[in-house]
Amino acid sequence: TSVAVKRLKILLTERNSRVKMKKQLVKQQHDYKLMKTISLDKELLKLNKKMIEVIDGQISKIESDIEKIIQFDDQMKAQSELIRSVPGVGKVVSWMMIAKTEGFTAINNPRKMACYCGVVPFDFKSGTSLRYKPKVSVFADKSMKSVLHLAAMSAIRLNNDLRVYYKRKVDEGKNKMSVLNAVRNKIIHRIFALIKNQTMYKNGLVLS
Repeated sequence: TSVAVKRLKILLTERNSRVKMKKQLVKQQHDYKLMKTISLDKELLKLNKKMIEVIDGQISKIESDIEKIIQFDDQMKAQSELIRSVPGVGKVVSWMMIAKTEGFTAINNPRKMACYCGVVPFDFKSGTSLRYKPKVSVFADKSMKSVLHLAAMSAIRLNNDLRVYYKRKVDEGKNKMSVLNAVRNKIIHRIFALIKNQTMYKNGLVLS
């Protein structure tokens, strides 16, 4: 593993822990409303908001450090640009993909990555035969899965083939969540295809 990848992984872990802290603090704000009767709500809310500001500042600093690592490494920079050309995919997905796959050396197979992220395509077929739904591994990377979920949500709002696919499947009466899961899976496969072929995303990309 290169030093750049190691640094990227550490910074992403640090970013992740701060994102969790912020979520927790935002969650706490709901409880403060219940403290009005004992006049603690305003004081605690002020402290809470100050803390969120500090964490936001730290997240921004970590993110700019991550971008510097990516920009200073020619291979990472090129990979990042290819990954971000996929509809709905932003900087966080590109950083995490590069870190988790170690620049697509440790994991170079999209199916393996899909399993790792807990993105197992559900079986759309219906029939009389009893089918067991594929279970998502307990070792699935939850943070990777959640950023891919956000990417899929963005992708189906934008005008591209993933949106067309999503609408078609939902119109056929398929379950929205399992279609979204399939979109997440398609995003992974597209990213790997672009890295393999060293080409930017083209709308309507057909994968072999």
